[in-house]
Amino acid sequence: GNTAQRAEQQKGCEGVPIFYPELLTSTAYHHQRKPPQDWYDAAFILPHEALRVELGHMKSNMNSISLATEKWRVDNFAKWLHEWFVPCVHMHHGAEERTYFPWLKSRIEDGEYPPRTAKQHIDIVNLLDEIDIMSTKLAKAFQTQDIPEMEASMARMKELIDEFVPVTLEHLEEEETLFSPLLQKHFTRAEEQVIRKQIIEEGGGYEAQVFLPSIYCALENWATPAFRSEFVEEIPAKYRSKFLKYYVPEYKDVWCLIRDAPTGARKPPRTPRYPQNAYRH
Repeated sequence: GNTAQRAEQQKGCEGVPIFYPELLTSTAYHHQRKPPQDWYDAAFILPHEALRVELGHMKSNMNSISLATEKWRVDNFAKWLHEWFVPCVHMHHGAEERTYFPWLKSRIEDGEYPPRTAKQHIDIVNLLDEIDIMSTKLAKAFQTQDIPEMEASMARMKELIDEFVPVTLEHLEEEETLFSPLLQKHFTRAEEQVIRKQIIEEGGGYEAQVFLPSIYCALENWATPAFRSEFVEEIPAKYRSKFLKYYVPEYKDVWCLIRDAPTGARKPPRTPRYPQNAYRH
């Protein structure tokens, strides 16, 4: 229909359509007349759309928790925060600081380079670490049914998430707005693909097993089938063979149920098999 027709107009550099622009959650593009066009827009949208999906679920799941919520629901939600969400956000920001931004700076003059990004990362990481600590306290309070502690940890967790979500959303939008034109001006798509593969390699199995499946599932909302196939093809071969068969189903069928335990109709079927190693930032 009209969606597919409009997507046909958003051609990648090799004539491959990339976007269903109206299905993006990114406000960086909803506020412009010109929708995202090509690889230089997709570069930041790829991880950011996935993070925005998770932020929305984190906020709604936390808001649904009350004193009456069953222990297993809170326990699973805390597990998702501690073992999935916090490490994934740390991994994403770490990859930007260690690899992606130095690569951008190698060709972008100081006067042209956006100034605020590094400080924003520090603010976000500090809030994230507080959320991580509080998730453990929240789960422990519900396990022991310590009512004052349950009330205090729920209130503090909601405060932290209410602060974390808008700060992070603003940061993601700023990166999409400021860096996409610089990518287009100073780099080629092939160069960006090389650095993306390098980041996946540096993340080891952890990124391929845990974060990339969430990116792929978000892609199902906003990207064309051709672009989704291209995304999978760019995953290093040693992870690609297991990606659609094991890693994506693990995310959908296990991690998403753990995340959504506060509101979910059924318990997660089992303990996650992936990641096989903990992420250390």
